[in-house]
Amino acid sequence: FFNKYVEVTTGWFKGGERLLIGVNGKAYQQEYDRGIYTLNITDTSHVGPIRALFSPAQLGNNEQWVVGFQYTDDNLSANRGLLNLETKEFKWLTTYPTSSDSLREFTDYPSINPDGPEIILPRYVENAWQLFHINEHGENIEQLTELGGHEVTWTRGKEYFIFNRDTHKAPGARYIPFKYNFAEGTKEPLWPNLPDSVPSFPEFSTQNPIHLINYV
Repeated sequence: FFNKYVEVTTGWFKGGERLLIGVNGKAYQQEYDRGIYTLNITDTSHVGPIRALFSPAQLGNNEQWVVGFQYTDDNLSANRGLLNLETKEFKWLTTYPTSSDSLREFTDYPSINPDGPEIILPRYVENAWQLFHINEHGENIEQLTELGGHEVTWTRGKEYFIFNRDTHKAPGARYIPFKYNFAEGTKEPLWPNLPDSVPSFPEFSTQNPIHLINYV
């Protein structure tokens, strides 16, 4: 079916028979246009492109929405967007002009709740990645983190997601996984994140010496 070098699997639909596929490039003798498709793995039939030049990132909101990048030939190319798979309606989540590539570089992939309409958009602001809750129109609802956050992973059937705290703005160990309770608006580390929670390394004098001369 699709050339393995130009497609990416974005998510399974419930039932385990259909895949959401994004064809991100057109290779030599590749007959499928760039865009978003659904693939039935039982008979290899496909539908699409549902939207041309759309590069999907995640499937969510009970399989109704997919978020990703929309490429065009105008000033909005490569901005983040949302496609409603039921109505085929498309909406921009960001509208950075092509002259502002730095804004795109400091905005990561949107992450959508598998079971709801909540969308998290990581942005790099004030020397750290932060998480923002946005709506389907790309409007900011709330900044969810102040001490850094990225790499969002939603859970199914629960009102929380996991993210990594990566900050240079506060004391404590970095790259600590946190759980964000979306219903309560609270977050907590999955393990202690104080400096003394990181185990100390043994003294160098107690370690076995490595004689590199033996390998020359």
